[in-house]
Amino acid sequence: MSKTTHFAALSLGLSLLAASCSTTSATVKSTEPVSAYEMAVQSGNAYTLTVLRAGDTMVVPKGQALRDLTHEHEAFLKTMFDESFLLTSGPFVAPRSDTSLRGLFFMDAADPKTAQARTCEDPATKSGVFSMESMSFITNSDLRALPPLERGFRIQRGHDNVVARPFVIVTIPTSTAAKTVISQLGETCVLHGDVVSGSFKGQTLCVMDCTTIGDAQAALAKVTSMVEEFTYHPWISSTSIAELN
Repeated sequence: MSKTTHFAALSLGLSLLAASCSTTSATVKSTEPVSAYEMAVQSGNAYTLTVLRAGDTMVVPKGQALRDLTHEHEAFLKTMFDESFLLTSGPFVAPRSDTSLRGLFFMDAADPKTAQARTCEDPATKSGVFSMESMSFITNSDLRALPPLERGFRIQRGHDNVVARPFVIVTIPTSTAAKTVISQLGETCVLHGDVVSGSFKGQTLCVMDCTTIGDAQAALAKVTSMVEEFTYHPWISSTSIAELN
């Protein structure tokens, strides 16, 4: 066999070996279990839940400086909403289960790092008044429908002001029992999903169409005896959320 023929045969053999390894690798990879989060990313059901917390109270401005910062914060949120990156948001109100909680955002980002980088551009966060924590969130609800839905409502009203209403966010340790409870709430639960990272990891979050914690507990008491084991967060947000059901 000539050197040229020997080299060609060797090259062919290496190519076949590489192809074989590639095929084997692909086969092995396809048998690996896919996490619920990966499945949600592939199906478009992965979002980011961003929690707004109180920052360093020593740097909170006063008077006109505070009003200016509040205006800049609201303008920043409006820009993200206009881009449909921010899907919906709202402040937590008293009685807060955690006194550091200030607000909750749902963002159109499968990777929470993307959302965190964007929300950290908020002037109120840069100033230290607020801090942000972004977490992976999985839901079957079409949260991307919220911005166009809200814009439609604004056109009907003839103004760009947000019409807000109270809700109660309930967090429940994720389990089959939690899923059963939520499924029995019917239209009272307008949005629910699982938090799979961050400080809320392992919690199923349910947004209830209730005015007060008492209303939410009364609705839950009809389907479960574990009412006292859940955590309740009064929250104000757009009326459009109630249209998801």
